[in-house]
Amino acid sequence: MKHPASARPRKTGIIFIAAVLAASLLAWGGIQLAVAANADHRQLQVADGDGQTHLLPLDQDGSYTFTTSLGTNVVTVADGSARMESSDCPGHDCIDQGSIDNAAEMIICMPHKLIVGIVEDEEN
Repeated sequence: MKHPASARPRKTGIIFIAAVLAASLLAWGGIQLAVAANADHRQLQVADGDGQTHLLPLDQDGSYTFTTSLGTNVVTVADGSARMESSDCPGHDCIDQGSIDNAAEMIICMPHKLIVGIVEDEEN
C-alpha cells in the first residue's frame, strides 16, 4: 500500500523544524560561550567625586569602601556582578539601583558624585 502524497510534506516539515531547532541551540550555545569568555575580561570602574578612578576585578568577590570629601560608599562584588552595599547619602537611591553585570549598566550616587560601571580589561 502506498502512503498518501500528503505524508511526504509532513515528514519534510518535521525535518525542517528539527533542523531549525538544532541550529538555534548551536547558536545559543555559541553566544553563551562568547559571553562567558568575555566575562573574564571585565573590570569594575569606580569614578569618585574627588576625581579618582579605581579599577577592580569582577572575578574576585569582595567589598570596597570609597570615602571622599562628599561621603562614603561601599561597593560589593560577588559572582561577576557589583552592587552598592551601603552609602551615607540621603535617600539611598544608589542602593536601590540593584546589581550590575554588563557594560550597559551603571550605578550612580548623585550626592557623592560616584559612578560605578563595568569596562573591558584593556590588557586583554
